Amino acid sequence: MARRFTTIILCVFCALGSMGLTDAELYMSADEIKRGMKGIGRTVFQGTRIDTFEVEVLGVLRNVFGPKSDMILARLSGGPLEQTGVIAGMSGSPVYIDGKLIGAVGYSIGAFAEEPIAGITPIKEMMHVLERTSSDTLSSATFGSHKWDGQVVQINGGVLKPVAVPLMFSGFAPQVVTEFRQELAKYGLLPMQGGGGTDSSLQVGAFEPGAPLGVQLIRGDLSVTGIGTLTHRVGDRVVGFGHPMLFSGKTAMPMTAAYIHEVVSSQMLSFKLGTASQSMGIILQDRAPGIAGVVGFDAKMIPIRIAVASPGQETSFNMEVFRHRELGPLLVRMAVATSIISAEKLMGETTVDGQLKLYMPGHEPVVVENMYAGPQGLGLAVLGLTKPLAQV
Repeated sequence: MARRFTTIILCVFCALGSMGLTDAELYMSADEIKRGMKGIGRTVFQGTRIDTFEVEVLGVLRNVFGPKSDMILARLSGGPLEQTGVIAGMSGSPVYIDGKLIGAVGYSIGAFAEEPIAGITPIKEMMHVLERTSSDTLSSATFGSHKWDGQVVQINGGVLKPVAVPLMFSGFAPQVVTEFRQELAKYGLLPMQGGGGTDSSLQVGAFEPGAPLGVQLIRGDLSVTGIGTLTHRVGDRVVGFGHPMLFSGKTAMPMTAAYIHEVVSSQMLSFKLGTASQSMGIILQDRAPGIAGVVGFDAKMIPIRIAVASPGQETSFNMEVFRHRELGPLLVRMAVATSIISAEKLMGETTVDGQLKLYMPGHEPVVVENMYAGPQGLGLAVLGLTKPLAQV
């Protein structure tokens, strides 16, 4: 059987606070929360219009995240919630009692829950994250984080876990998204095929509490965007999600506005289907109580160019990937696999001449070359070319 010869080249170039109001007038602490209290939450179920839902407090769980870190347990109702349960993408939806912000929807109880019971992260914990965010920390970048399954505490046989973050993949081959689903789930991410790329033609709403909050991990010819909700804004600083995205600590990820196409109802896990609509700033903190960033700045990412040359054609793709030692190379691996599928094939008898060029400031480019052959030649090439990135 004749073997097709394919060449792959991978290049890597390393709400507005109310004026005049005191904290006591703006916020309600977990110590003030009692069972039976009722309030409202804000989130977007479709488009950019911020809707409200009802909240009934069931109690306060003490020392959930650690000493002096609490969680408010509540029953949600209104809108589609009776049919959907807690919706992936609601992470960060602000909750108010008597006009005071108490925190953000951040947790739910397992799968197949019969009613929408949520864990609300107290605003006091989230404000600590916001206070660590300023334009002075724009040089911060993450180089990795430990994988965290998000499990917090057992409640009546159920597991209280962060509301999953819908991760929208744009331009990726469906089989690639499916193949890497379990790896991404280890980070609390819910991968799905959708409009992850920024679409400037979509309506952009006010970037205020309850609005969709997007976090881009890849942008360019291929793109990946996580969707959550903005909890609170003070000047040009915002905080959201009510739980970590990757638990990276200091980080640098593009922050976007987003458009919600629809809420997809599922007995296992309902989710928001959304698309990034406009670049808004940079996420600088990714910690247990939530993520926080600054409006009006841009994140420095790693430029990537993937070129695939096969008989009769040559195709190239350009993108930027956020800086993360574990997840970054995984996403690049998915991008390389998708590029091969779009230009060639992923399986079958093949010979591949692969080359990785790694550019680092102040150094000559590092070049790694290898030849891969056999029934899984292309799959081996994808792994071999991207594995060195985890060592940078």
